[in-house]
Amino acid sequence: MLIHLYERVINEDRTISPGRLVGEIHCKGDGTPGKFIYFDSCNELRTVKDVNHPTYGNESQLLDERDKRRLERRFNEPLNITAGGGFDPKTGIHSSIMKTLEPWHRKTIEYVLEYELTGTVGGKIVEP
Repeated sequence: MLIHLYERVINEDRTISPGRLVGEIHCKGDGTPGKFIYFDSCNELRTVKDVNHPTYGNESQLLDERDKRRLERRFNEPLNITAGGGFDPKTGIHSSIMKTLEPWHRKTIEYVLEYELTGTVGGKIVEP
């Protein structure tokens, strides 16, 4: 499986567009750990264009070492997510079901790409 990591560009009108390719992840999706490859573009500076963002107009590195470690940790650790639940009117108790997604399985990878990536980086599976 090949995953492209790309820059998310926030335009002045607050729309989000895909930008430069900053890296790739090569993995199988069967629980076997994958390999992260970062391109030089992740070290480049970007300008914040969202006029409502507190750092509007400032430049920052697209993906620094801390961001890379955080990203890799999301793929290498099990994820505990709430997968439903309900409210019992008799007891007044709210309940939820905790579901664990195991590292490097396809469902976990899809979840991380959809919900766990930072605001500046997006990801997409390009080869199943």
